[in-house]
Amino acid sequence: MEKFRTINIDRKFIESNRDIVFNAWTSLWRDSFWEFYCDGDIDYDIPYLLGIVDHGVGYAVFDEDEIVALMFGSTEKFPKALSQEEVNFFKVVRNSYKKIAFLQELVVSPEYRGLGIGSMLCKRFIEYCSDKKFDAIILYTHIDSPSIWLYKQLGFDMVDTFYVTLDYPEGKIEPRSYFVKKIRS
Repeated sequence: MEKFRTINIDRKFIESNRDIVFNAWTSLWRDSFWEFYCDGDIDYDIPYLLGIVDHGVGYAVFDEDEIVALMFGSTEKFPKALSQEEVNFFKVVRNSYKKIAFLQELVVSPEYRGLGIGSMLCKRFIEYCSDKKFDAIILYTHIDSPSIWLYKQLGFDMVDTFYVTLDYPEGKIEPRSYFVKKIRS
């Protein structure tokens, strides 16, 4: 891990490195399990990422000058619920914990997977949330995502699985697993 450099990403960084962040974002997603999400629309993707960092935190991992991993977590708002099951899940979580963070995005370049980068980024976010006195972190991922083992290894408990109909790509039905990591009692 010493050869990699990790930085916090904020609005200023994204705005001053718009093309670099956008190119890394789209290439990482295109090489991921979730490639169908990435349509390469800078006018959508950059405001989306700015919205997360404005209400949370982002990290970039560099190998020399190349971004090889990105992670974004929201600490003030949840994503829009796409199904009644998601609405119910978010209600249960809100009733169970006072202060909740959402691990929103984690993507690592395929040639850098298995090196502990995803684990390091998640641990950094968990530590950030613990320092900020959050009670829990939630996340969801596709039920077949290879990252499920990572989340379980880091102490996230799978609490539900159901299908949602996505806005993008329009009408795509996605099976998701929902996880919670309790940080404080």
